[in-house]
Amino acid sequence: MATSDTIDERNGIPDEKKIIERDPSITLVAGAISSLSSLWLPMETRKSMALYAFARVLQSLYNDARQQEIWPTRGGWLLDTLREYGDSLLFMLTTGQVMYAYVAAPWSLPHSYYMFIVNTGPMHLTALQAMRRRCSYRPLPVEAMQRHYASAQGVRHHGPFPAAALGLRDSHTTETVTAVYAAGAAGATLLSETTTTTRGAVDAVRNAVLLPCSVLHPQATTCKRAAWLTFRNAAQRTLPVYGTVFGLAALYRGRKSLEKPVATVQHVGMSTARSTVFLSSFVAACMALVCLTRRVMPREMAWAYWLLAFVASGTIFIERKSRRAELALYVLPRALDSAHLCAASAAALLRYYCHQPDVLHPLLVKAVDMLYGGLARGTSDVVRHIAPSDNDDADDDDADFSRGKTPLPV
Repeated sequence: MATSDTIDERNGIPDEKKIIERDPSITLVAGAISSLSSLWLPMETRKSMALYAFARVLQSLYNDARQQEIWPTRGGWLLDTLREYGDSLLFMLTTGQVMYAYVAAPWSLPHSYYMFIVNTGPMHLTALQAMRRRCSYRPLPVEAMQRHYASAQGVRHHGPFPAAALGLRDSHTTETVTAVYAAGAAGATLLSETTTTTRGAVDAVRNAVLLPCSVLHPQATTCKRAAWLTFRNAAQRTLPVYGTVFGLAALYRGRKSLEKPVATVQHVGMSTARSTVFLSSFVAACMALVCLTRRVMPREMAWAYWLLAFVASGTIFIERKSRRAELALYVLPRALDSAHLCAASAAALLRYYCHQPDVLHPLLVKAVDMLYGGLARGTSDVVRHIAPSDNDDADDDDADFSRGKTPLPV
Protein backbone atom coordinates (compact mmCIF):
# COMPACT_ATOMS: atom_id res chain seq x y z
CA MET A 1 0.00 0.00 0.00
CA ALA A 2 1.37 3.40 -1.00
CA THR A 3 2.07 5.89 1.82
CA SER A 4 3.18 9.50 1.85
CA ASP A 5 6.85 8.61 1.89
CA THR A 6 6.50 6.28 -1.13
CA ILE A 7 4.72 8.81 -3.42
CA ASP A 8 6.70 10.49 -6.15
CA GLU A 9 6.24 14.23 -5.44
CA ARG A 10 6.60 15.14 -9.13
CA ASN A 11 3.61 13.25 -10.51
CA GLY A 12 1.76 11.95 -7.42
CA ILE A 13 2.03 8.25 -8.34
CA PRO A 14 3.63 5.47 -6.23
CA ASP A 15 7.41 5.16 -6.56
CA GLU A 16 8.16 1.47 -7.09
CA LYS A 17 11.77 1.75 -5.87
CA LYS A 18 10.68 3.33 -2.60
CA ILE A 19 7.96 0.72 -2.08
CA ILE A 20 10.46 -2.12 -2.61
CA GLU A 21 12.96 -0.52 -0.27
CA ARG A 22 10.25 -0.04 2.36
CA ASP A 23 8.87 -3.58 2.13
CA PRO A 24 11.41 -6.26 0.95
CA SER A 25 8.75 -8.97 1.20
CA ILE A 26 7.38 -7.67 -2.12
CA THR A 27 10.50 -8.96 -3.87
CA LEU A 28 10.03 -12.36 -2.24
CA VAL A 29 6.49 -12.62 -3.59
CA ALA A 30 7.56 -11.34 -7.01
CA GLY A 31 10.41 -13.83 -7.21
CA ALA A 32 8.17 -16.72 -6.21
CA ILE A 33 5.55 -15.80 -8.81
CA SER A 34 8.10 -15.28 -11.58
CA SER A 35 9.62 -18.70 -10.87
CA LEU A 36 6.39 -20.29 -12.13
CA SER A 37 7.63 -19.57 -15.66
CA SER A 38 10.10 -22.44 -15.20
CA LEU A 39 7.19 -24.90 -15.38
CA TRP A 40 7.58 -24.79 -19.16
CA LEU A 41 11.09 -26.25 -18.87
CA PRO A 42 11.87 -29.99 -18.67
CA MET A 43 11.83 -31.41 -15.16
CA GLU A 44 15.58 -32.14 -15.04
CA THR A 45 16.35 -28.58 -16.15
CA ARG A 46 14.03 -27.14 -13.49
CA LYS A 47 15.68 -29.29 -10.85
CA SER A 48 19.17 -28.20 -11.91
CA MET A 49 18.17 -24.53 -11.84
CA ALA A 50 16.56 -24.90 -8.41
CA LEU A 51 19.60 -26.65 -6.95
CA TYR A 52 21.97 -24.06 -8.36
CA ALA A 53 19.82 -21.22 -7.02
CA PHE A 54 19.67 -22.90 -3.61
CA ALA A 55 23.48 -23.10 -3.48
CA ARG A 56 23.70 -19.39 -4.30
CA VAL A 57 21.16 -18.61 -1.57
CA LEU A 58 23.35 -20.42 0.95
CA GLN A 59 26.33 -18.39 -0.22
CA SER A 60 24.33 -15.17 0.11
CA LEU A 61 23.17 -16.10 3.61
CA TYR A 62 26.79 -16.67 4.64
CA ASN A 63 27.88 -13.32 3.18
CA ASP A 64 24.92 -11.59 4.83
CA ALA A 65 25.81 -13.15 8.20
CA ARG A 66 29.34 -11.80 7.88
CA GLN A 67 28.08 -8.31 6.98
CA GLN A 68 25.70 -8.33 9.93
CA GLU A 69 28.56 -9.60 12.11
CA ILE A 70 26.52 -12.66 13.03
CA TRP A 71 29.32 -14.92 11.79
CA PRO A 72 32.36 -14.49 14.07
CA THR A 73 35.26 -12.67 12.44
CA ARG A 74 37.79 -13.67 15.05
CA GLY A 75 38.42 -16.92 16.80
CA GLY A 76 40.84 -19.73 17.37
CA TRP A 77 42.74 -21.79 14.87
CA LEU A 78 39.57 -23.70 13.87
CA LEU A 79 37.73 -20.60 12.66
CA ASP A 80 40.87 -19.29 11.00
CA THR A 81 41.28 -22.61 9.17
CA LEU A 82 37.64 -22.64 8.08
CA ARG A 83 37.91 -19.10 6.72
CA GLU A 84 41.03 -20.00 4.78
CA TYR A 85 40.17 -23.51 3.58
CA GLY A 86 36.40 -23.75 4.09
CA ASP A 87 35.70 -23.70 0.35
CA SER A 88 38.15 -26.55 -0.24
CA LEU A 89 36.72 -28.57 2.67
CA LEU A 90 33.20 -28.06 1.35
CA PHE A 91 34.29 -29.28 -2.08
CA MET A 92 35.92 -32.37 -0.58
CA LEU A 93 32.86 -33.24 1.53
CA THR A 94 30.39 -32.78 -1.31
CA THR A 95 32.60 -34.63 -3.79
CA GLY A 96 32.72 -37.57 -1.41
CA GLN A 97 28.91 -37.76 -1.46
CA VAL A 98 28.70 -37.44 -5.24
CA MET A 99 31.31 -40.14 -5.83
CA TYR A 100 29.55 -42.42 -3.34
CA ALA A 101 26.39 -41.97 -5.38
CA TYR A 102 28.40 -42.57 -8.56
CA VAL A 103 29.37 -46.02 -7.25
CA ALA A 104 26.50 -47.10 -5.01
CA ALA A 105 23.41 -44.99 -5.81
CA PRO A 106 23.39 -43.61 -9.38
CA TRP A 107 19.61 -43.25 -9.22
CA SER A 108 20.09 -40.35 -6.78
CA LEU A 109 21.94 -38.28 -9.41
CA PRO A 110 20.45 -36.62 -12.50
CA HIS A 111 20.97 -38.79 -15.56
CA SER A 112 23.00 -36.25 -17.54
CA TYR A 113 25.23 -35.47 -14.56
CA TYR A 114 25.81 -39.16 -13.86
CA MET A 115 26.74 -39.88 -17.47
CA PHE A 116 29.15 -36.92 -17.45
CA ILE A 117 30.93 -38.48 -14.45
CA VAL A 118 30.95 -41.91 -16.11
CA ASN A 119 32.41 -40.54 -19.34
CA THR A 120 35.07 -38.55 -17.50
CA GLY A 121 35.59 -40.98 -14.61
CA PRO A 122 38.04 -43.79 -14.08
CA MET A 123 35.92 -46.92 -14.54
CA HIS A 124 33.74 -48.53 -17.18
CA LEU A 125 30.01 -48.83 -16.65
CA THR A 126 30.27 -52.62 -16.32
CA ALA A 127 32.91 -52.37 -13.58
CA LEU A 128 30.71 -49.89 -11.71
CA GLN A 129 27.74 -52.23 -11.88
CA ALA A 130 29.82 -55.15 -10.63
CA MET A 131 31.18 -53.05 -7.77
CA ARG A 132 27.70 -51.89 -6.77
CA ARG A 133 26.34 -55.44 -6.80
CA ARG A 134 29.19 -56.68 -4.66
CA CYS A 135 28.60 -53.88 -2.15
CA SER A 136 24.93 -54.87 -1.91
CA TYR A 137 25.60 -58.65 -1.75
CA ARG A 138 24.12 -59.37 -5.17
CA PRO A 139 25.38 -61.72 -7.90
CA LEU A 140 27.78 -60.26 -10.43
CA PRO A 141 26.80 -59.55 -14.07
CA VAL A 142 29.25 -62.22 -15.22
CA GLU A 143 28.34 -62.17 -18.93
CA ALA A 144 28.71 -58.39 -19.20
CA MET A 145 31.98 -58.53 -17.28
CA GLN A 146 33.37 -61.20 -19.60
CA ARG A 147 32.37 -59.21 -22.69
CA HIS A 148 34.01 -56.04 -21.35
CA TYR A 149 37.10 -57.98 -20.29
CA ALA A 150 37.48 -59.38 -23.80
CA SER A 151 36.77 -56.10 -25.62
CA ALA A 152 39.29 -54.22 -23.43
CA GLN A 153 41.97 -56.82 -24.28
CA GLY A 154 42.00 -58.14 -20.75
CA VAL A 155 43.15 -61.59 -21.92
CA ARG A 156 46.20 -60.01 -23.57
CA HIS A 157 47.08 -57.89 -20.54
CA HIS A 158 46.11 -60.17 -17.63
CA GLY A 159 45.38 -63.63 -18.98
CA PRO A 160 42.06 -65.50 -18.77
CA PHE A 161 39.05 -63.98 -17.04
CA PRO A 162 39.82 -64.11 -13.27
CA ALA A 163 36.90 -66.28 -12.21
CA ALA A 164 38.80 -67.79 -9.30
CA ALA A 165 39.69 -64.34 -7.89
CA LEU A 166 35.99 -63.46 -8.02
CA GLY A 167 35.12 -66.52 -5.95
CA LEU A 168 33.85 -68.46 -8.96
CA ARG A 169 36.21 -71.38 -8.49
CA ASP A 170 37.22 -73.45 -11.49
CA SER A 171 34.61 -71.72 -13.58
CA HIS A 172 35.42 -69.70 -16.67
CA THR A 173 31.95 -69.94 -18.19
CA THR A 174 28.66 -68.29 -17.41
CA GLU A 175 26.61 -71.48 -17.39
CA THR A 176 28.04 -72.87 -14.15
CA VAL A 177 27.65 -69.53 -12.37
CA THR A 178 24.08 -69.09 -13.55
CA ALA A 179 23.24 -72.62 -12.41
CA VAL A 180 24.50 -71.81 -8.91
CA TYR A 181 22.03 -69.00 -8.41
CA ALA A 182 19.18 -70.75 -10.22
CA ALA A 183 19.65 -73.75 -7.92
CA GLY A 184 18.94 -71.55 -4.92
CA ALA A 185 15.25 -72.44 -5.17
CA ALA A 186 16.10 -76.08 -4.43
CA GLY A 187 16.13 -75.32 -0.72
CA ALA A 188 18.09 -76.84 2.12
CA THR A 189 19.56 -79.72 0.08
CA LEU A 190 21.42 -77.34 -2.24
CA LEU A 191 24.95 -77.66 -0.87
CA SER A 192 24.84 -81.44 -0.69
CA GLU A 193 24.00 -81.61 -4.40
CA THR A 194 26.53 -79.09 -5.73
CA THR A 195 30.26 -78.81 -6.20
CA THR A 196 32.93 -76.64 -4.61
CA THR A 197 32.34 -74.20 -7.43
CA THR A 198 28.84 -73.61 -6.06
CA ARG A 199 30.11 -73.13 -2.53
CA GLY A 200 32.75 -70.68 -3.77
CA ALA A 201 30.20 -68.60 -5.69
CA VAL A 202 27.89 -68.46 -2.68
CA ASP A 203 30.72 -67.45 -0.36
CA ALA A 204 31.90 -64.77 -2.79
CA VAL A 205 28.52 -63.04 -2.74
CA ARG A 206 27.99 -63.50 0.98
CA ASN A 207 31.45 -62.13 1.85
CA ALA A 208 31.45 -59.37 -0.82
CA VAL A 209 34.82 -60.54 -2.15
CA LEU A 210 36.87 -57.66 -3.57
CA LEU A 211 36.92 -57.26 -7.33
CA PRO A 212 40.51 -57.65 -8.62
CA CYS A 213 42.27 -54.81 -10.43
CA SER A 214 42.30 -56.81 -13.66
CA VAL A 215 38.48 -56.57 -13.71
CA LEU A 216 38.43 -52.86 -12.86
CA HIS A 217 40.95 -51.86 -15.55
CA PRO A 218 41.43 -54.72 -18.04
CA GLN A 219 42.76 -52.21 -20.59
CA ALA A 220 45.89 -51.52 -18.50
CA THR A 221 48.57 -54.00 -17.50
CA THR A 222 49.39 -52.28 -14.19
CA CYS A 223 47.63 -49.99 -11.74
CA LYS A 224 50.10 -47.18 -12.49
CA ARG A 225 49.30 -47.36 -16.19
CA ALA A 226 45.58 -47.42 -15.40
CA ALA A 227 45.97 -44.17 -13.45
CA TRP A 228 47.95 -42.62 -16.31
CA LEU A 229 45.38 -43.66 -18.94
CA THR A 230 42.62 -42.24 -16.74
CA PHE A 231 44.51 -38.94 -16.47
CA ARG A 232 45.10 -38.79 -20.23
CA ASN A 233 41.52 -39.63 -21.21
CA ALA A 234 40.10 -37.10 -18.74
CA ALA A 235 42.46 -34.40 -20.04
CA GLN A 236 41.43 -35.06 -23.62
CA ARG A 237 37.76 -34.68 -22.69
CA THR A 238 38.02 -31.65 -20.41
CA LEU A 239 40.62 -29.53 -22.23
CA PRO A 240 38.18 -28.37 -24.96
CA VAL A 241 35.47 -27.74 -22.35
CA TYR A 242 37.65 -25.57 -20.13
CA GLY A 243 39.14 -23.80 -23.16
CA THR A 244 35.64 -22.82 -24.26
CA VAL A 245 34.59 -21.72 -20.77
CA PHE A 246 37.57 -19.46 -20.16
CA GLY A 247 37.57 -18.21 -23.76
CA LEU A 248 33.94 -17.09 -23.53
CA ALA A 249 34.65 -15.47 -20.15
CA ALA A 250 37.42 -13.43 -21.80
CA LEU A 251 35.10 -12.37 -24.63
CA TYR A 252 32.48 -11.37 -22.07
CA ARG A 253 34.93 -8.84 -20.60
CA GLY A 254 34.94 -7.15 -24.01
CA ARG A 255 37.17 -4.11 -24.35
CA LYS A 256 39.31 -4.99 -21.33
CA SER A 257 40.37 -8.22 -23.05
CA LEU A 258 41.09 -6.48 -26.36
CA GLU A 259 43.26 -3.84 -24.73
CA LYS A 260 45.74 -6.51 -23.61
CA PRO A 261 45.39 -9.38 -26.11
CA VAL A 262 48.64 -11.15 -25.20
CA ALA A 263 47.85 -11.10 -21.47
CA THR A 264 44.32 -12.31 -22.22
CA VAL A 265 45.51 -15.26 -24.30
CA GLN A 266 48.07 -16.12 -21.65
CA HIS A 267 45.44 -15.97 -18.89
CA VAL A 268 43.02 -18.17 -20.87
CA GLY A 269 45.75 -20.71 -21.63
CA MET A 270 47.03 -20.90 -18.06
CA SER A 271 43.53 -21.14 -16.57
CA THR A 272 42.56 -23.87 -19.04
CA ALA A 273 45.70 -25.88 -18.33
CA ARG A 274 45.35 -25.51 -14.58
CA SER A 275 41.72 -26.61 -14.46
CA THR A 276 42.39 -29.49 -16.85
CA VAL A 277 45.25 -30.75 -14.68
CA PHE A 278 43.05 -30.44 -11.58
CA LEU A 279 40.14 -32.49 -12.90
CA SER A 280 42.36 -35.06 -14.62
CA SER A 281 44.43 -35.48 -11.47
CA PHE A 282 41.28 -35.96 -9.43
CA VAL A 283 39.94 -38.86 -11.53
CA ALA A 284 43.42 -40.40 -11.80
CA ALA A 285 43.78 -40.21 -8.02
CA CYS A 286 40.38 -41.92 -7.66
CA MET A 287 41.55 -44.76 -9.92
CA ALA A 288 44.82 -45.15 -8.01
CA LEU A 289 43.05 -45.17 -4.64
CA VAL A 290 40.50 -47.74 -5.85
CA CYS A 291 43.40 -50.02 -6.76
CA LEU A 292 45.03 -49.33 -3.39
CA THR A 293 41.88 -50.39 -1.54
CA ARG A 294 42.25 -53.85 -3.12
CA ARG A 295 45.25 -54.28 -0.81
CA VAL A 296 43.84 -52.87 2.43
CA MET A 297 40.06 -53.48 2.46
CA PRO A 298 38.73 -56.85 3.64
CA ARG A 299 35.72 -56.71 1.28
CA GLU A 300 33.74 -54.36 -0.94
CA MET A 301 32.24 -51.55 1.16
CA ALA A 302 30.32 -48.65 -0.38
CA TRP A 303 31.33 -46.12 2.30
CA ALA A 304 35.00 -46.65 1.40
CA TYR A 305 34.40 -44.95 -1.95
CA TRP A 306 33.12 -41.86 -0.16
CA LEU A 307 36.35 -41.78 1.82
CA LEU A 308 38.67 -42.28 -1.14
CA ALA A 309 36.84 -39.57 -3.12
CA PHE A 310 37.29 -37.23 -0.16
CA VAL A 311 41.04 -37.92 -0.19
CA ALA A 312 41.33 -37.66 -4.00
CA SER A 313 39.50 -34.33 -4.02
CA GLY A 314 42.48 -32.83 -2.22
CA THR A 315 43.60 -32.07 -5.78
CA ILE A 316 41.33 -29.01 -5.47
CA PHE A 317 44.40 -27.17 -4.17
CA ILE A 318 45.76 -27.24 -7.73
CA GLU A 319 43.07 -24.69 -8.62
CA ARG A 320 43.26 -21.00 -7.88
CA LYS A 321 41.75 -19.86 -4.58
CA SER A 322 39.06 -17.87 -6.40
CA ARG A 323 37.93 -20.98 -8.30
CA ARG A 324 37.61 -23.30 -5.32
CA ALA A 325 34.44 -21.71 -3.96
CA GLU A 326 32.82 -21.81 -7.41
CA LEU A 327 33.63 -25.51 -7.80
CA ALA A 328 32.31 -26.24 -4.30
CA LEU A 329 29.05 -24.45 -5.10
CA TYR A 330 28.79 -26.40 -8.36
CA VAL A 331 29.03 -29.76 -6.58
CA LEU A 332 27.11 -28.80 -3.42
CA PRO A 333 23.54 -28.90 -4.81
CA ARG A 334 24.14 -32.30 -6.42
CA ALA A 335 25.54 -33.67 -3.18
CA LEU A 336 22.64 -32.32 -1.11
CA ASP A 337 20.12 -33.69 -3.58
CA SER A 338 21.77 -37.10 -3.60
CA ALA A 339 22.20 -37.21 0.18
CA HIS A 340 18.58 -36.35 0.96
CA LEU A 341 17.32 -38.82 -1.64
CA CYS A 342 19.52 -41.57 -0.21
CA ALA A 343 18.44 -40.81 3.36
CA ALA A 344 14.73 -40.55 2.53
CA SER A 345 14.81 -43.71 0.42
CA ALA A 346 16.67 -45.69 3.08
CA ALA A 347 14.21 -44.59 5.77
CA ALA A 348 11.15 -45.44 3.68
CA LEU A 349 12.50 -48.77 2.43
CA LEU A 350 13.53 -49.91 5.91
CA ARG A 351 10.10 -49.01 7.21
CA TYR A 352 8.43 -51.12 4.50
CA TYR A 353 10.95 -53.92 4.99
CA CYS A 354 10.11 -54.13 8.70
CA HIS A 355 6.35 -53.68 8.46
CA GLN A 356 5.14 -54.36 4.87
CA PRO A 357 7.79 -56.41 3.04
CA ASP A 358 5.20 -57.71 0.58
CA VAL A 359 5.03 -54.31 -1.18
CA LEU A 360 8.80 -54.23 -1.87
CA HIS A 361 10.57 -55.54 -4.94
CA PRO A 362 11.57 -59.19 -4.26
CA LEU A 363 15.19 -58.53 -5.22
CA LEU A 364 15.34 -55.67 -2.73
CA VAL A 365 13.97 -57.88 0.04
CA LYS A 366 16.68 -60.43 -0.73
CA ALA A 367 19.40 -57.77 -0.56
CA VAL A 368 18.17 -56.38 2.77
CA ASP A 369 17.75 -59.90 4.13
CA MET A 370 21.36 -60.53 3.20
CA LEU A 371 22.52 -57.40 5.01
CA TYR A 372 20.49 -57.81 8.21
CA GLY A 373 19.16 -61.31 8.52
CA GLY A 374 20.63 -63.70 5.98
CA LEU A 375 24.02 -64.04 7.64
CA ALA A 376 22.40 -65.26 10.86
CA ARG A 377 20.48 -68.01 9.09
CA GLY A 378 21.37 -71.28 7.46
CA THR A 379 23.48 -71.45 4.33
CA SER A 380 20.56 -72.54 2.20
CA ASP A 381 18.66 -69.42 3.26
CA VAL A 382 21.62 -67.28 2.21
CA VAL A 383 21.65 -68.88 -1.22
CA ARG A 384 17.92 -68.41 -1.57
CA HIS A 385 18.19 -64.73 -0.63
CA ILE A 386 20.91 -63.99 -3.17
CA ALA A 387 19.36 -65.99 -5.99
CA PRO A 388 18.43 -63.58 -8.80
CA SER A 389 15.17 -63.51 -10.65
CA ASP A 390 14.73 -65.37 -13.94
CA ASN A 391 15.51 -62.23 -15.92
CA ASP A 392 18.55 -61.19 -13.88
CA ASP A 393 20.45 -60.20 -17.02
CA ALA A 394 17.74 -57.63 -17.67
CA ASP A 395 18.25 -56.16 -14.21
CA ASP A 396 21.02 -53.88 -15.40
CA ASP A 397 20.90 -50.64 -13.44
CA ASP A 398 23.61 -48.92 -15.45
CA ALA A 399 22.18 -49.97 -18.80
CA ASP A 400 18.76 -48.62 -17.84
CA PHE A 401 20.24 -45.44 -16.43
CA SER A 402 22.35 -44.80 -19.53
CA ARG A 403 19.13 -44.93 -21.55
CA GLY A 404 17.51 -42.32 -19.32
CA LYS A 405 15.48 -44.71 -17.17
CA THR A 406 15.58 -44.58 -13.37
CA PRO A 407 16.47 -48.00 -11.90
CA LEU A 408 15.20 -49.33 -8.63
CA PRO A 409 17.34 -48.28 -5.67
CA VAL A 410 18.74 -51.78 -5.01
